[in-house]
Amino acid sequence: MDAAPEADGGAVEGGPALPGSVRAGWEATAAADARGPVDLSGYTVPTFGPNLLPPHVRGVVPGARSRLDAAYSVIRGVRPLLLDLHVPAGPAPPSGWPCVVWVHGGGWQEGHRRSTPAGWPEGWLFAALVRAGLAVATVDYRLSGEARFPGPVDDVSAAVRHLRLHAGPLGLDPNRFALAGESAGGHLAGLAALAGYGSVGGRLQALVLLYTPTDLVAQVASKGLTPEQEADTPEARLLGGRPAELLDDETSQRASLHLFVESWGAPQPPVLLVTGDADRTVPPELSRRLHDQLVAAGAPDVTLDVVPGADHCLVGVDPVPVLERVVAFLADRLRPEMAARTPRHVPAFEHPADDGA
Repeated sequence: MDAAPEADGGAVEGGPALPGSVRAGWEATAAADARGPVDLSGYTVPTFGPNLLPPHVRGVVPGARSRLDAAYSVIRGVRPLLLDLHVPAGPAPPSGWPCVVWVHGGGWQEGHRRSTPAGWPEGWLFAALVRAGLAVATVDYRLSGEARFPGPVDDVSAAVRHLRLHAGPLGLDPNRFALAGESAGGHLAGLAALAGYGSVGGRLQALVLLYTPTDLVAQVASKGLTPEQEADTPEARLLGGRPAELLDDETSQRASLHLFVESWGAPQPPVLLVTGDADRTVPPELSRRLHDQLVAAGAPDVTLDVVPGADHCLVGVDPVPVLERVVAFLADRLRPEMAARTPRHVPAFEHPADDGA
């Protein structure tokens, strides 16, 4: 199979061939390089469970060279997990472009790597990140109809490890990586960033969580549902049971960002929390509580942005000024002099030798 198709500001074209070992890792999971490339021709995403949200963003991003539909993980019995990578079209810095890995929302049960909330200007966020001199990778992950927790978190972590492993050929700087996500995607991004030193191949240099359900038990309790209704919530489908029933279970505890904060023992990346004070889906108190816990735990750089009048997905306000602040935060924290203040990237596994293909 040829290298994943590239686009340069619009039309898709054949990308240059990558070295053999990199090509194999790009098309399959890095942990399964030895299996060789995986033929994805003719593959279509299944329409299991709830209808998938339609993509609201074209595959390509203006001003970027885009590598589309690249498989970063292949799990037996599951669809290939794909990502799109958009890098600024100009010459890369000597160390490579800083990279933001974006994780979509959708209640853990629907969504697509190219989808953003319907009220956001189409493609605005990804194009703005590229204009700011940042590469952006948008990733798919297993939905709750395919895998229960912690499967989706493992997928997000695998995507970051994969990009860091192949950072050189892709023009990325492995020491300047950030995770960002909205709603359920923020939950997965937060857990991937905080769950352990090696899960994403080393510490990240920034983390952005937009209106994120940081505590699934409190999230469901806020809805005032009956036990029968709780069992049919997105949170229950992710965890495999009512969150309240799983309160003392290791699975439920591992799904809470708050509990990870309490166990932190190492410096953490700069964090931006965004929430609307009128959010009727994810209570803004969850972001406030996480902010306070981070500060109490000694996190050196935590920002809470409470947007007046904003409902979930920033409905009810113009999202652009909020997203501009997100882009500014990421661009600032991923500058070389800022990124150098956080622990550097530690490879999760050895780079494979180039086979010369």
